[in-house]
Amino acid sequence: MKQIREIVESIPIADTHEHLLEEEDRIKASDKAPLNDIGVFFTQYVDSDLVVAGMPPKDLEKVNDPQITSQTKWKLIKPWWEAMRNTAYGMMVRESIRILFDEEDINDGNREKIDEALRKLAKPGYYEQILKQTCNIDHCQVNALDVPFFRETKSPDLLLMDLCTSFLSSDFDRQKVGEFFGRDITCLDDALEAIDKAFSVFGPKAIAVKNQSAYRRRIDYKIRSRKEAEENFKLYLENEKNISREQRKPFEDFLFHYTTDKAVEYHLPVKMHTGFHAGRGVMPLHNVRLNPGDMCELCRAQPEAKFVFMHITYPYQDEAIAVAKHYPNAYIDMCWSWMISPLAAVRFLKECLLSVPANKIFTFGGDVSLVELVPGHIHIARKGICQAITELAGEGWLKRSDIPGILERLLRSNAYELFPVEQRIREGKSEKGK
Repeated sequence: MKQIREIVESIPIADTHEHLLEEEDRIKASDKAPLNDIGVFFTQYVDSDLVVAGMPPKDLEKVNDPQITSQTKWKLIKPWWEAMRNTAYGMMVRESIRILFDEEDINDGNREKIDEALRKLAKPGYYEQILKQTCNIDHCQVNALDVPFFRETKSPDLLLMDLCTSFLSSDFDRQKVGEFFGRDITCLDDALEAIDKAFSVFGPKAIAVKNQSAYRRRIDYKIRSRKEAEENFKLYLENEKNISREQRKPFEDFLFHYTTDKAVEYHLPVKMHTGFHAGRGVMPLHNVRLNPGDMCELCRAQPEAKFVFMHITYPYQDEAIAVAKHYPNAYIDMCWSWMISPLAAVRFLKECLLSVPANKIFTFGGDVSLVELVPGHIHIARKGICQAITELAGEGWLKRSDIPGILERLLRSNAYELFPVEQRIREGKSEKGK
């Protein structure tokens, strides 16, 4: 186990999924709570476990309120923190605090010390300090949530950006697309031209295409005729405020396949959210349960596209293994899974490695907006990866001589093979040097 851990720690991990904000935006906001006090650790994912444990949502609003003092926030958090600190979300917080500030946990005695350390941390260069030096991350692939399509980053050699196509296709947003396109969208051809423009402008810079529509609909994208899409899009334009999700489906299906064709043209893999939903109290598990079957249909309909199905489709990870084993164009990303259920992720990695070619698995993505949470998450992931590989070796399923090569592939080289990582990092360094 020690030798395996040393190998895992030594390999710079390709982080294939984050939502990180720009460093300069974080620094500008560092004088505003919750970004400059312990609230930073309770604003994403962890907040869900707090409310699920019983915290009143109104109290959580106070935790995110810049006007509320850190002391008051801690009083609100503390009772529920004791109830949920055992979860992987809670472990991510505790490990991040340990790694960054050499504190085992947040408590009454060290809260102010952690607040002060957070404020001192947020200065130019701290992303690279945390990601490269502390976490040994090779690069981060970022799906920016603060812009509709693509974020021009000041760190193009570290943060490799996804092109988000949701608002262009499966969550079509007339206003956002029109603002980007430079005029109102009045027909299907306008929407297609906007997609062409988005790929022309951002495609050569993007690391992948990202679609998050599984939060709002099934990912059952049927092949539609242009005539059907045009008629349906006209209905949408005439009834934009009142048309239902199901009524929009024909033209959004058509646009999804159009964006997928563009992704193939630009040699960009298509990342798809699958499985568990962030948040609390809203997940339609009956839709999530249908993800694997819909994934199969996508792979069949778009054989030239490379689909990266994210989050191991938890809690239907067994079906995700079956999809990746059967379809040449299906890949599985373990991003976020270590935080949702680390033991399920361990089991998944063991079973996947014995079923699926090893080049089709990506083992880490922090999936967070706040960089201070990455150290704890990657610690959990490395621990789980070590456990999975150690158990496979101990049970006789994996030769010890194969372990270094497999780990290099899982942690880093798979990403370089599927995504245009080397090219984007080279271009990013050149851009920063100008």
